[in-house]
Amino acid sequence: MKRLLDHPLRGYGQMLVANNRLTGVCVLIGLFVLSVEAALMSLGGALLISALALWRGKGETGLKTGILRGNRALVGGL
Repeated sequence: MKRLLDHPLRGYGQMLVANNRLTGVCVLIGLFVLSVEAALMSLGGALLISALALWRGKGETGLKTGILRGNRALVGGL
């Protein structure tokens, strides 16, 4: 469960060029302030894509290096 939350939060942080969970939390809070619906859709998409990547066995290396990070949150918002 920790990995499932860690990777999306780091993905949000990478939107501000910081590979950090705390920065990701700040970005997510900002999204909630602007639009709760957009933040929930973005978070749902990021969690879904992270879960699918872990399930399909893409490995920790790909998730930690950022291959599947920033776009997850952005695609979830769409």
